Amino acid sequence: MSYKSILFFCTAILCLDTEMPSKNKVEEFVIKGVDWERFVLIASTHYILPALYIQFQKADLLHLLPCDLVVYLKHISTQNKKRNSKLLEEVLELNNLLSSNNINPIFLKGSAHLCLNLYTNNAERMIGDIDLLVAPNEMIRTANILVNVGYKTLGEFNAENFDAIKHYPRMCSKDKLMAVEIHKDVVQNRNHRQLNYETINSTKQKVNGVFIPSLENLVLHNAINTQMNDKHYLFGKINLRQQYDLNLLSKKIDVQKTFADFKFYRIKLNSYLIKTACLFQDNLSLHYPKNIFSCIVENSILLHCSFPKAFKYANAVLYCSSQSVQYSILIVEHLGQPKGLKILICKISSLEWFKRFLRQNVKAMFSN
Repeated sequence: MSYKSILFFCTAILCLDTEMPSKNKVEEFVIKGVDWERFVLIASTHYILPALYIQFQKADLLHLLPCDLVVYLKHISTQNKKRNSKLLEEVLELNNLLSSNNINPIFLKGSAHLCLNLYTNNAERMIGDIDLLVAPNEMIRTANILVNVGYKTLGEFNAENFDAIKHYPRMCSKDKLMAVEIHKDVVQNRNHRQLNYETINSTKQKVNGVFIPSLENLVLHNAINTQMNDKHYLFGKINLRQQYDLNLLSKKIDVQKTFADFKFYRIKLNSYLIKTACLFQDNLSLHYPKNIFSCIVENSILLHCSFPKAFKYANAVLYCSSQSVQYSILIVEHLGQPKGLKILICKISSLEWFKRFLRQNVKAMFSN
C-alpha cells in the first residue's frame, strides 16, 4: 500500500461522520487490503491515531480493523482523553490565576479548539502543550506569575531578543501535566505580524469561561502557523493534524472568504486551502477557485504524495539552506549589538547547542 493511498485512506476515515461518500471509500480501501503496520506508522507521524479510532467507532466500522489494532487504538484514545480532560482543568486554573492578576489570556490552537468543542469527542486531538497569548508588555509578568506558583523555564530568555521572539521559553511544573507557552505574537517573522495581539484581542470570544480567538482568527492562525512558522509552504509538507482542524473549522466558517478578507500572504494561505481540500476531497466546505495556480498546487500535492522519499531529500536541502540564511541574517541584525552578537556566536558555536539543534530538527527535516 503506497504512502499516497494511506494518506487518502486516513482522510476518508477522518470524514466518516460528516461526509457520507467516505464510508464507501473506507470500506473499499479495506477490501483492497491495508498494510496496517504502515498505516499506524504514518498516522502516528501525523498525530491522528486517536481521531482515526473515534471516527471508526462512530461509524460502527471497528469490525474492519484487526482485533489487536482495535485494542491498541482504544488504549491510545483513552489515555489521550484523560490527558485532554486534565488539559482543560489546567486551562481553567491558568485562566483564573492570570485573571486574578488582571491579565486576560487568550488560549490558542489545540487548547482553543477543545474549549470551542470543535471535536465531537475530546479524545480526538493530540496536544503537546498549552499555548496562550497575552499583550506583549504582559509576557514577562505572566512568566513571573507562573514562576511564583512553581513553573520553571526550560530555555534561556534573552531580553535583548524580545522583538524577534514570538513566545517566552517553554515552561513546566512538576505538579502539572501540561507545559505552557506564553505568546506575545503568533507569527515568528516580525515583518509578517499582521495577525497580532491587537487584532486577535479586539475580536476574541469567550467560550466555556475562557477567551479564545474568533473563528476567523482560529482559521488564520491554523494556516499561518503551519505554512509560515513551521515552514510547510517552503517545504511543501503535509500535516494531517493541523489540516484536520482546518477541515472541521470549515464547517463553521467560510475559509476562502476568511483568507480573502485578511488580504495578506494570499499565495501561502490559498495554497494551504487547496492542499487541504485536495486531501479532504469529500468536504465541499473547502472550496476554492479553479485556475492555473490551483492546478499547480494540486499537482504538486499529488507529486508529494506519490514520491514522498524524493520530497524528503528535497526538504533536507531546503532546510539546510534556509537555516544557513536564517542564522546569517541573525548575525547581520546583531552587528550593531555587540553583547547580543557575542551571545549569538557563543550559542551557535557551542558543541552542546549543535547536538541539541540536530536532535530537535533532523526528524522535522525529513518528516512528510
